[in-house]
Amino acid sequence: MKKLIAVAALLATTSILAADYKGSYVCMAKELRQHSSTYNADGRLHFTKYQEGEKTLYKNIVGHLITGYDDEPEYAYYGVFKFDQKEADPKYRGRTYKNHDKLDFDAVATNGNDGGGMWGYLVINKTTEAEFDAHYVFQAGDHMGGTVDYTCKRD
Repeated sequence: MKKLIAVAALLATTSILAADYKGSYVCMAKELRQHSSTYNADGRLHFTKYQEGEKTLYKNIVGHLITGYDDEPEYAYYGVFKFDQKEADPKYRGRTYKNHDKLDFDAVATNGNDGGGMWGYLVINKTTEAEFDAHYVFQAGDHMGGTVDYTCKRD
């Protein structure tokens, strides 16, 4: 029995060590781009990045986003994000966002405005620079959508 426990502990330790820690990061929303217009966006994302062989893993993701049209604050869209882990799409080869990881990224809760829901994808620059970009391309409710630009840095 002691050998079985020792082997289980060794396997658990090996799987933890197999994922190479890359850092903890915080991203702050700058603005929402929609067609040729820009609108306010207020949001924050926290995550930890790991490399596990060919896989890029984003863990302990938590954040929120509130955005809408500046002249209609009562119709703002609010989404909450919380994920234990997301794996970057290994097949993603962006044309607009080159050298970025892509994650499917749907809000786990919204304020229900305009039919509710907030879904899309998040692209995160693969760089190891002190500051880098991320972009949330999304749709919310029936009438809101666009790209929220983020500035990210080491937490």
